[in-house]
Amino acid sequence: MPWAVEAVQDYLVNIRPRYRCSGGSAVWLTERGGRLKPREMEERFAEYRDELGLDVSGDFMNTMMRKALDRAYAADQET
Repeated sequence: MPWAVEAVQDYLVNIRPRYRCSGGSAVWLTERGGRLKPREMEERFAEYRDELGLDVSGDFMNTMMRKALDRAYAADQET
């Protein structure tokens, strides 16, 4: 899933800095600049999954995302 890591990096470099609010260290923000809560993220991913017609559980997707982020973090620490 290298493309997912690239997408997050692109968001952090090109999109996240454009928020003119005090989101602090939060990575994912709402449209109004507040922190996106884990439950809200789960709901959004579920909507995307349903719209794409993917037949997987939310737990599976969460596990896959966590593993991808863990690998990206570990690789970043090695450099």
